[in-house]
Amino acid sequence: MIAKFEDMQERKIPGLCGGAGTAGLTPLFGRGVLPLGAARVTLEPGCSCGEHLHTEDSEIFYVLEGELTLLDDGAEYVLHPGDCEFCPAGHTHGAVNRSDRPAVYLAVTMPKE
Repeated sequence: MIAKFEDMQERKIPGLCGGAGTAGLTPLFGRGVLPLGAARVTLEPGCSCGEHLHTEDSEIFYVLEGELTLLDDGAEYVLHPGDCEFCPAGHTHGAVNRSDRPAVYLAVTMPKE
């Protein structure tokens, strides 16, 4: 199955997971197509995905563009393109764009086994 970026629809999500600003979220495939969730997320400078607990799934953040400050169980890490983070079920994470350019990452969620 192929998903062409030009055919995808970005949604604007104010306060993503309780974060600041408005995130751009582009689902890669429609609901129910994959057994997991996959989306391209854009955080403009000053925007964030609020720190949140994963209870029913795990999630991977893979940085595509820019600089992203990752909150991983309360610890902070600065990630750049090619860096990634795994948040297993039962743990918390979030992301903040503290840079002066947009940050883009791939978010993939997987159901807890």
